[in-house]
This record gives sequence, C-alpha cells and structure tokens, in this order.
Amino acid sequence: MSAFVYDYDHNAPTVEYLEATHEKMFRTIREAQPDLPVILGQLPREIGSSWKTQGREEQLNLILNQLVRELPNCAIASSEGLTLKPDGVHFNSESCREFGKRYFRAMTGQVKL
Repeated sequence: MSAFVYDYDHNAPTVEYLEATHEKMFRTIREAQPDLPVILGQLPREIGSSWKTQGREEQLNLILNQLVRELPNCAIASSEGLTLKPDGVHFNSESCREFGKRYFRAMTGQVKL
C-alpha cells in the first residue's frame, strides 16, 4: 500500500463504536506499515441532523485530530467551509473538488511520500 486515505464513516452507529474501532484500525495500520502516509478527511461540522445524534461528528473529528498529533506521517484534510448537498451528508460537486485538493495538499505538504 502506498498511502491510506480515509473519508469519514457515516455508518458508525455510536460514539462508543467510533472509539472502539477507528483508533484501533489506524494504530493497526501504523504498526503494520510504520512509514505509510495516512491522510484523514475531517467530518463537516454542518452535517445533517441524522448524524448529529450522540455527538458522533464531534467525536470522530476529535479522534482524527488526536491521531494526526500522535501518529507519524499522518495529516488531515479540513472540511471547513465546504458545502453539503440538501441530504446534509454529502458534499456538493464544487466542495468535493475542493476537498480533493485539500487531500492532495495534506498528502504533498505534510507527509513523507
């Protein structure tokens, strides 16, 4: 694997699930491939009410930010200011393109390739 690029998990049922699975997954990947670039995509703050249950969006972003601070060769693509479609979950076309550029900048500017 050349890089691990992660987009947020809309299907995570609870905060506890996120804590029990996501951090463990990233640490497992890091243990198996210590130098692998890991790029994480931040969950949008404006995500629809179906996802705001139990603070999942805030919890996932906290986990992602913690991982970036603790894991070597790891960066995050910010979702700040991006626009969602009316479904409240997916980015509109323009924001998808911008998010892709942010992933690229995170990968080329903050990790060793």
